[in-house]
Amino acid sequence: MINLAKKKPVVRSSPALAKAIDEEKQSTHSSKIKHFFSGKAGVEKYIIVAVWMIAIAFILYMVFASINVPTSYTLKADSPSIFDNTSELYIDNAKALGPVQVMNGVAVRPMTPRSFNIVFNPKNKDAWKDKNLMLELELMGSGSELYINDQLVLPNFEDYDLVKDFSDSQVWVSKELRAFYNKNTLADKATPEEYVVANFEGASVYSMKDLNYTLLQPVVTDYKKEWTDINATFRDNLKLAVYVEDSLDLNFIKQDLQMYLGPDEYTLEISSLDGNVLFSTILPDDGEAKATKTLGKEQPFEFKLDDKNGITKGVYYIAFTKDEYNQAADSSLKDISINTNKVMIVGNFLPITPITFYAKVNLPKQIGFYYWWVEKDQNIVYSNESIDGNKVIVLDSNWAGKDYFEALNKEGAYKFFVTKGYLWVKNDLTYFKENGLFNLSNTINMNLKQIIVIDKQKLTQNKDSASLVVLTPNKVKILSLLDNKLFIKSATMSKK
Repeated sequence: MINLAKKKPVVRSSPALAKAIDEEKQSTHSSKIKHFFSGKAGVEKYIIVAVWMIAIAFILYMVFASINVPTSYTLKADSPSIFDNTSELYIDNAKALGPVQVMNGVAVRPMTPRSFNIVFNPKNKDAWKDKNLMLELELMGSGSELYINDQLVLPNFEDYDLVKDFSDSQVWVSKELRAFYNKNTLADKATPEEYVVANFEGASVYSMKDLNYTLLQPVVTDYKKEWTDINATFRDNLKLAVYVEDSLDLNFIKQDLQMYLGPDEYTLEISSLDGNVLFSTILPDDGEAKATKTLGKEQPFEFKLDDKNGITKGVYYIAFTKDEYNQAADSSLKDISINTNKVMIVGNFLPITPITFYAKVNLPKQIGFYYWWVEKDQNIVYSNESIDGNKVIVLDSNWAGKDYFEALNKEGAYKFFVTKGYLWVKNDLTYFKENGLFNLSNTINMNLKQIIVIDKQKLTQNKDSASLVVLTPNKVKILSLLDNKLFIKSATMSKK
């Protein structure tokens, strides 16, 4: 039978035919590429490819950079790049440190009273951007205070006695107070706040530890909701502390002095004991910004705060801060009245009229006075129940431009009368009624550091060495008060 189905053709391959087919494919691919990059559209496509290549390269760089970024940088005393400003961590003042020494087998450099900066300048800034930086200093030696960014971080422990060691903190007391307390009879308390309040009422405290202000609220038993009138005029900054139980009413008069060209303003801020601002406002210029050399018009102000503003039973600060428009303070505050018998000035103040005030002494301290106008030489009269009669401080022209300090060694309340004013009064707490004082000293960091509270998480120390940990910016100012007492071993910058 004959099969009539169409037979498929048989294709026979040859090397020459395969070569021809391969050349055809390559030619077609090449022509497509040429077409892709030809003409105006081709230029744009070149750009697209370049952008993608750059993006991929950047991603790869960031991946590898993040993997290889150090988590900390350490600068040692014997590092050859310690003063090299091209380094990522360096010290910017070679004169502030002495040559390398070996102390207890460790390389150190002595610190001089010259300040210096530890500068952190990482090459990979993006990896450290918006990070909380932590500086750890390893020191050796003793016998000097150390300041970081003008804040005391290391006391001179040779001037203090350790009286209480808590798990997270320590309480140190100035050796000058040894005669005024008995360590064996100090009340034992659970926290440094309660311990200081119970045992050292009226002492000036410098705390390196964040304090629990709830525990520092004073116990006030003689509060009266009555007006306290401060019969004086003040210039420059002024800070008051008041104790109230339900409301805070504040009245005063602002009067510009018009001695300098520019607007004369105050910022008024009322805050709680822990620094939480409850109220803030600008007390504006009186409308005359010229230096007329005559007193401006009186500007009376009244403010009333209650529970709607966050006022409850406790202590509040009232701060008047002068403006920065003039070369010196160019406004004044007078006739201050507050609806509580518990009113005090915190820190130094500048009355420009005669003034009467009280200062309480539980532990020995000094009160200071400073005037600069020769025609304001004056007498300051004071008394104390333990002193017979009045004492008179004569500030004659020899004291113009100089600080005068009077030692107050007797316990009790001192009453002062300043006969002219226009002088700085340098005191920790000043009050205006005999019952106006309340226990606030323990919450204030003053230059007079009778008590120091150490935070063990920030400072560990023994007789001959110390380790400090502080949160810092990328440029840190360091200052040792005394020469050749403290020795820097190393500095480490890391992320918190």
